[in-house]
Amino acid sequence: DLLKYYQRMMDAKIKYQQVTEQFDPADMMPESLGIADRPETVPSLAGNVSLSNVSITDEDGVKSLDSITFDATPGSRVAIVAGGSGRDNLAYILTRLIQPSQGRISIADQDFSNMHEAVIGRRIGYAGPDSYVFDGTIGYNVFYGLKHMPVVTPEDTPEREKDRNEAVSSGNVPHAIDAEWIDYGDAGVADNAELLHWWHETLRAVELEDFMYGRAMNMTINPETRGDLAAKIVQARQHILQKMQSDTQLADLIHPFDFEEYNVSATVGANLIFGEAIDAKFAVEHFGENDVIRSILDECELTNRFRDIGIQVAATLIDMFDGMSADEPIFEQYSFVDDDSLQELKRIAALAKREGNDAISEEDTARLISLTCQLVVERHRLGHINDDMQSRILEARRKFREQLAEDGSEAIAFFDPDEFNERLPLRSNLIMGRVNAGRPQAEEKVDQILRDVLDEMELTNEVILTAADFQVGIGGRRIPLAARQSIALVRSLIKRPEVLVINEALSAHDRETRDRIRRQLYVLLPTTTLIWIDSEMPDASEFDQVLVVRNGRIEERISEATPVEADTKAV
Repeated sequence: DLLKYYQRMMDAKIKYQQVTEQFDPADMMPESLGIADRPETVPSLAGNVSLSNVSITDEDGVKSLDSITFDATPGSRVAIVAGGSGRDNLAYILTRLIQPSQGRISIADQDFSNMHEAVIGRRIGYAGPDSYVFDGTIGYNVFYGLKHMPVVTPEDTPEREKDRNEAVSSGNVPHAIDAEWIDYGDAGVADNAELLHWWHETLRAVELEDFMYGRAMNMTINPETRGDLAAKIVQARQHILQKMQSDTQLADLIHPFDFEEYNVSATVGANLIFGEAIDAKFAVEHFGENDVIRSILDECELTNRFRDIGIQVAATLIDMFDGMSADEPIFEQYSFVDDDSLQELKRIAALAKREGNDAISEEDTARLISLTCQLVVERHRLGHINDDMQSRILEARRKFREQLAEDGSEAIAFFDPDEFNERLPLRSNLIMGRVNAGRPQAEEKVDQILRDVLDEMELTNEVILTAADFQVGIGGRRIPLAARQSIALVRSLIKRPEVLVINEALSAHDRETRDRIRRQLYVLLPTTTLIWIDSEMPDASEFDQVLVVRNGRIEERISEATPVEADTKAV
């Protein structure tokens, strides 16, 4: 028994050592430079950036960097042309994401290897080719670099104290997640208003304004929390209407929502309820299952008519899409149809043809009514929603409004030219209608009018920053790569770094755009030391020095005064 005990003890000891070794690699940063021993004041790094005989050697003894030596004066611009792993490793050692195998790095006469992470995180900015974007909003990603420690802690409660004690006991930090974390001082601003103004300057510098504007115009806002902007949007709506009505060339660009008129650019369902659903039961795809809608259709003798239209539409869709790939462009015009629903429609149409429309079950009738309610006269042009049918839908609209008024229901956000509609995106709120698809280039013309009016009312910037609440998705999948790279760069710019390292951070942009953004960064951060790392030779006249790295060594140094021919080949 004693022998078994010692065997179990040694086995546990060995396993424990294996686990601890996995979480304590040889090159792991000391705790004193990370979480612990934060400096009370963060020193400035506005000084020389100096590398002396810096090398990186891998486990096989191969050097990706070999005796790199250079100095960058405060506020200077240095370009480093390099390729392969050496380029990335050079960027990593300049931000201490990795430590050099030998040599010394100092910034502002301070030893970089012994510098606390709190200093590096605040004073040095980095943007690389990976440009990772966290799941959350654009605003969360941009201001992440300003959230080092809580600035304002919520009032303590017994529940908070319990959570804090549990966090400490489990080895976590005791800070409250709902504390105010943004440090305005790190961004060089006094309050939120100044921060938003500075953020907009960074967006302009990286040419992200149009992207943010486009996202904002397709977003909804909560008028309870953004009441000031909602009121301004309603005011802008009146200016837009006046602008269009005053010009005969613009008058028919949109079909405005009018309670007494059928809107041919809106769905049958939207026309019936004359609004957007707040309650999911009133979503257009559920109309056939909604008791209130069905009672109105029954009262107006529209139930069977909608069912019959649905059968005719189903037959048309089957003829159009049968055997067609789901990625064909025409599917976008009928976005409510997919492969599964098409198979269901085939079954229903076959039953109706074989046994007649009255043989359709209640469940299938509901499906056909919902299908009819998703038709748009101007877009689909199937001829089923004629003038007579439009008049009958308007009659149903009036009865529906009366019934909801009697019930006191708030299930619908009704269209109202004098009110902000919380269910409509900003763009639709500005026109309170639908764009006339029958007019050539109507979308572009309307968008230009909206932008002109917002500019005149000085609302454009406020609208752009509304996109701060846009959800980017996991890894930023909901936004294009170029926008992800720009957002990651803004995240570094927002804290006004004293040293900025950019390592092919704009590779998704074309060469002309990259060069233009770089020049705009000079204006945005005139005193920042900029280290631009790329695989292509930039315009040497823009830099105080250009270093060309080949095979891990600096093989060429080009000063500003030395003319150089552009070389676009990767080194």
